[in-house]
Amino acid sequence: MRQAHFTTAVLAYKDRIYSQAYYFLGNRPDAEDVTQEVLLRAWQHFDAIRKPTLKAWLMRVTHNLCIDTLRRHKAERAVVSDEELGEATKAVPTQEVEHDPHSVAERQELRDCLEEGIRRLPPRLRSIIIMRELLDMRYEEISAALGIPINSVKVYIHRGRKQLRAALGEMAEEVRR
Repeated sequence: MRQAHFTTAVLAYKDRIYSQAYYFLGNRPDAEDVTQEVLLRAWQHFDAIRKPTLKAWLMRVTHNLCIDTLRRHKAERAVVSDEELGEATKAVPTQEVEHDPHSVAERQELRDCLEEGIRRLPPRLRSIIIMRELLDMRYEEISAALGIPINSVKVYIHRGRKQLRAALGEMAEEVRR
């Protein structure tokens, strides 16, 4: 019975765990390692986790392991290869409305700029922006996942969006030069 419940939970959250880790860390091997470690810890502690808080518990463990991974590497990764950027695009579904090459290229360029802007955010803001904007988590879920008050979540989201806009503006200025 325990295994069936665990399997159901894994199927429900494994993609979110991987997406959060991938966008936070910026590379596939580290994201896969973090995802595997989160699922291992979930298995080890599954009986102690209250089912209504499972999602928050998983997102918190994912966040903490991403921070630990950055610390182990001693520096954030600033540049990600084109292959890895392609993987990030697959991690979060997108809707392709038009099929003409120009529109597809514009959407890909925008997606690349957004991913680079997110990577430029400080880790705390990056994590919250990923949870809110990419994983579509509610404020309450983010608060529970990170163990911070809802008002702090709102402030961090505001700051993250502001810094993301500034980063995108800087990137646009670089392109114009």
